[in-house]
Amino acid sequence: MITILFAIAAVCWIVLMMIQKYGGELIINPIIGFMVGWLYDGEEEDGVTNHTIQVLLGVICFTIVWETYE
Repeated sequence: MITILFAIAAVCWIVLMMIQKYGGELIINPIIGFMVGWLYDGEEEDGVTNHTIQVLLGVICFTIVWETYE
């Protein structure tokens, strides 16, 4: 059980380090109801690509947003 908790903490730490490296944002929102799943969207506009990753776990939605320039 403790190994699983350490693995989850390590994955969260890696995700937070990548958000910091690429200058992204982490947004946490409540969900009315219950959902499980994920979504990725990459939208290109004027040489700038806006990336969005959403992870839905139960009643919480984690959204990670960052931009890359070409």
